[in-house]
Amino acid sequence: MSWTGALDLSGRTEVLLDVSSTTGFDAKAALQLGPDWTWCETAQAGWTSTPGIAAIDLTTLSPECQAMLGQVRGINVYLNQGHHVLESIGAQ
Repeated sequence: MSWTGALDLSGRTEVLLDVSSTTGFDAKAALQLGPDWTWCETAQAGWTSTPGIAAIDLTTLSPECQAMLGQVRGINVYLNQGHHVLESIGAQ
């Protein structure tokens, strides 16, 4: 996924992973935010080993990081070692 400028996730509370196959994971996300491209990290989402929608809670970011969700410069999603098939990534 690529885009020019910043992605606006203000007002969003979750990053959603549509997982069609997995050996199990405990996801988290690191987001590059704001005018200084500050790295911010969410808490672990909790273990899941079944296909479906897995949610990463953006409200676990610090208040300073949450305030910069209007300028998302990059997103890294971390999964445990194993085999995982992601169909899509979204936010709500």
